[in-house]
Amino acid sequence: MKSIVQWVVRNGPAVNTLMAAVVLVGVVSLLGLKKELFPEFQLEIVTITVPYPGASPAEVEEGICQKIEEAIRAVDGIKKISATASEGMGSVVAELRSNVGDPQKALNEIRSEVDQIPSFPLLAEDPDVKLLTFREPAIRVAVFGGSPAPEGLDAEALREWQLREDLQLRDLAERVRDDLLELPGVSLVEMLSVRDYQIDVEIPEETLRRHNLSLQQVGAIVRRENIELPAGEIKARSSEYLVRGKNKRLTGDEIAELPLLTRPDGAVLRVDDLGTVHDGFTDDARRSWISFPTPLTDPEVASSAVGEERSSIVLMVQKTRAEDLIEIVAQVREFVGGLRLPPGYHAEIFDDQSILVQERLETLTSNALQGLALVFVVLALFLELRLAFWVAMGIPVAIGVSFIVMGVAGVSLNMVSTFAFLLALGIVVDDAIVVGENIYRHREMGKSPVRAAIDGAGEVSGPVLASVATTIFAFVPMFFVSGTLGKIIYIMPIVVCSMLLGSLGESLLILPNHLSHRRAPILGVIGRVLTWLLTPLFAWVWLVRAFRSRRAEAREARRENPVVAAYHGLRTGVDGGLRWFIENAYERGLRMALRAPVAFVSAMMAIMIASFGLVASGLVPFVVFPEFDSNFITANVTFPAGTPAGVTDEATRRIAGEIARLHAEIAEDTGRPPVRTISRSVGYAETAGGGGPGASMSVSGSNIGMVFVEMVGGQERPISSFELVNAWREASLPRLSGYDEIKFGAGESGPGGKPIEFQLVGKDMDGLEAVAERCKARLGEYEGIFDIADDSKPGKPEIQLRVKPSAEALGIDTNALAQTVRSTFYGEEVMRLQRGRHEVKLMVRNPPEQRASLADLREIRIRTDAGGEVPLEELAAVDVRRGYSSINRIDQQRSVTVTADVDEAAANAREITQDLQQNFLPALLADYPDVRVRWEGQERETQESFSSLLVGFVIAIFAMFVLLTAQFRSYLQPLFILIIVPFGLVGAIWGHLVMDLPLTLFSFFGLVALSGVIVNDSIVLIDFINAFVAEGNPVRVALREAGKRRFRPVLLTSLTTVVALVPLMAEKSLQVQVLIPMATSLAFGLGFGTVVVLFLVPSLYAIYADILDALGRPITDDHHLEDELPLSADPGDGHVGSDSDSDSDPGAGSPGGPSPAREPVHAAPDDPVRSPGGA
Repeated sequence: MKSIVQWVVRNGPAVNTLMAAVVLVGVVSLLGLKKELFPEFQLEIVTITVPYPGASPAEVEEGICQKIEEAIRAVDGIKKISATASEGMGSVVAELRSNVGDPQKALNEIRSEVDQIPSFPLLAEDPDVKLLTFREPAIRVAVFGGSPAPEGLDAEALREWQLREDLQLRDLAERVRDDLLELPGVSLVEMLSVRDYQIDVEIPEETLRRHNLSLQQVGAIVRRENIELPAGEIKARSSEYLVRGKNKRLTGDEIAELPLLTRPDGAVLRVDDLGTVHDGFTDDARRSWISFPTPLTDPEVASSAVGEERSSIVLMVQKTRAEDLIEIVAQVREFVGGLRLPPGYHAEIFDDQSILVQERLETLTSNALQGLALVFVVLALFLELRLAFWVAMGIPVAIGVSFIVMGVAGVSLNMVSTFAFLLALGIVVDDAIVVGENIYRHREMGKSPVRAAIDGAGEVSGPVLASVATTIFAFVPMFFVSGTLGKIIYIMPIVVCSMLLGSLGESLLILPNHLSHRRAPILGVIGRVLTWLLTPLFAWVWLVRAFRSRRAEAREARRENPVVAAYHGLRTGVDGGLRWFIENAYERGLRMALRAPVAFVSAMMAIMIASFGLVASGLVPFVVFPEFDSNFITANVTFPAGTPAGVTDEATRRIAGEIARLHAEIAEDTGRPPVRTISRSVGYAETAGGGGPGASMSVSGSNIGMVFVEMVGGQERPISSFELVNAWREASLPRLSGYDEIKFGAGESGPGGKPIEFQLVGKDMDGLEAVAERCKARLGEYEGIFDIADDSKPGKPEIQLRVKPSAEALGIDTNALAQTVRSTFYGEEVMRLQRGRHEVKLMVRNPPEQRASLADLREIRIRTDAGGEVPLEELAAVDVRRGYSSINRIDQQRSVTVTADVDEAAANAREITQDLQQNFLPALLADYPDVRVRWEGQERETQESFSSLLVGFVIAIFAMFVLLTAQFRSYLQPLFILIIVPFGLVGAIWGHLVMDLPLTLFSFFGLVALSGVIVNDSIVLIDFINAFVAEGNPVRVALREAGKRRFRPVLLTSLTTVVALVPLMAEKSLQVQVLIPMATSLAFGLGFGTVVVLFLVPSLYAIYADILDALGRPITDDHHLEDELPLSADPGDGHVGSDSDSDSDPGAGSPGGPSPAREPVHAAPDDPVRSPGGA
């Protein structure tokens, strides 16, 4: 390594070019990095959906879900299969194992197995098999407006008017979507809460009977007449012609002109002669409205929309993996700003995710810059200015290397990666401090700057490599974190490890060259710039200088510069105070610890146990994924299945009215409006999903409604999202009744679902429901629990027909009877028309008024083979029962999922979960032996993350042990170093108590990072102790002197890391609160760990020496040293701890002179490296 250092020291242009290139390429890489809130990732989840129109959940379960489950159960790599059978739709989700190498291969295998299923029901549609991908929403665009309904319209006329309005709005929304997709960088725009196009041919039953027709016959005629077929080709001499039979009708008006039958008098009856054709939408109840309580920037929109609810269609612009969120939003904003729509219609943006991204990135960047400034201040206080400058210059080089690695690895600039930069700021200067100090030690030995740089850097290259390796090992476990969280957190070790490697390269390949010169030219330039900037403050100094012409006098004037004098005075004070503390307070405390090392170690163990008791007692609570304030709050309401859309509409109107009222009251009281947008929907809702932060899934039905509220930015609004949603809940609940469940949500949380979520699995649905009810009752007894629910909901009333013997006598079987009833109420699907990008269903059915009640069912007349008609009730018994709105299944058994939310200020989800597992569920399940419990949500995510993190942590600790064993050639001394790791948790626990923070999963990530940082100081201290013992000094003396020699560098390396995190820990912004526990673990853990290193390590070493001495193997035995110590007889001859000799006496040696470690150790020598001067 010394030869490499020698080359770089003597090749300044190459080194400076390398440094400039790294920084320049890093800046270029930074400009090319995508910006997003969280990294986009692919979930190992395969979904299979099969529409089965008109089928009940039980029919879907039997005909769709069970067959898919059986077909794919043997596919390799599937961890869990879940299914949901709902009305008209079957959905199966295959969750893959995290170690599946190629999810695409698993997708193809699953698709192949599904395609081979031969026996799907006849009316079931083709399966849709796809790999689920989490896509981050970028921004939403609401297209809204229209004209008010005319007065005096009857029901049919009002229906036609509303259809025209909906078609106009839909057409405008599609035009806007198409224009958005033409923007560069925008490739995915989804329309929310819209219905599919459908053409309905409605023919009354009496008309059909009058013309001796059935709906099936009408459908067959339309299908036969509305066709387009190729009829071959004609090959002429000069050209070829394709022949096609073209009679395809694509619109309602064209369908209305199709001939249906010819009367005996020759008259042709068309479709519109027998019924009415509606070219519109499906019977789906989905509708949405939007209002803007806060005035908008567009005066035209503001005048027509503030406080007024308007019918709307929402376009959600999403970013793909290759797109930049900030750029997408900027283009969408510019487009919408210049958009011109017909009078009465407008477009407005909301749910702008770039605001969150920019706020959080700017906050973290600001904290990083403040941390960098504090790191430099600390370095300048403890080192001479020139050395502090070049040590700090390692930070931009390390960051440049990290940007390059991020660009190559495809890592974006997001909340996690930005925090990783902040986390590593103080860590990356540790190796530069060690190298810089050692080079200056060699300078003070009398060597030339070049020789000092070569010898000093080469001497400590080994320990520097070892310390960086241990720190990297500490971050490696984050690569092992499984689950959704692992797909987000893996970015952190990439950023930190690349910064560490960049800093290592800078400290060994660039720093020695810069310190090999007596004075760096750039420092002179910086000094002159600072001088001129400070001219107004120190004009009298410059006047004195104006009368001096000689160079020596100018230098003297510079020395009299009050800024420089103040700096020297401050440095002298800091240096003197620190020396006094080392020689008095620290040495006295260390002497006391070494007099009774067993007692001291026992006391430290007691402190550690007591600290763990803070967590066990709940004084420091543990919350897996704490919720943090958000810019959005929601309310989702669900009524019993079959509830008309009008009831849901009225409920959502009341909920939206309450938030509008609260907005007005708060705005009046504080002068600052809290709400920007209120969006309301019926028949459609978005619910939180477990895919990741911000992930959601959609549900639909006439009994479902949602109110989505966008708040003003966190720094501008007068109230938090939690406070507002609690007030909203209290105001809304008294005004609602008849609902199944209502959930108000505020804040953002990590992946994994609800704080309390578990699945009851078994074959007997009655048993599952009974267990679920008892579980919900128990959850209701806990303080701070709300929104307790399960997913077993009664379905719509279900009419079941049982064929009578009289039907069989007439030749009518169950299938014929069911087909007739289905055609009457659901309709007959004739075909699907491709109209542009849309697939349009063509249905033949009775008018709505003839399929609206049970009486209409009883009046159905069934035609016999003889041509007669028999009332339905004579052929079949009609029973009305209520089934399930949906049937959920886990691993081929039925399941019921119980969920609950937790108020973190009043309860702890982890404690409640443990109480259920230990004190409630065992006795309950003993009464229901066929029911088992599967924990999901945050509990499952916790178990997966912790177990994988633990595996990675054990591997990292073992790797550290192997490395330290190789360094020290001992099995025991590495244990002295690694035993420090648990004590870092002590500092972290007390830090969370002081900061009034709960322990979170992110806190433990900070502890994992801490384990590598805290070990570094122990490595050098143990090595320095070995050096003194090898010199023949008494063990207690060696321990005291080694501690005093290493106090300053241990303090400095720890202090730089801590001060880099201080701005983040002091941050009051709501946007980064989730990261503060991680910073708290590292900062407080390292602070306490510094004390542990300086006191506990010497105490453990003393016990170790006492035991060996009692066994008759004194630690100073040459034989023992040969076995136990990795040192040569001459500790100055390149041994592992020689970097510590920077604390030597300036007059202690000259080139080739004795090592400072050989000097008497009765008193602490001066430390020239940290003495004032040299700036």
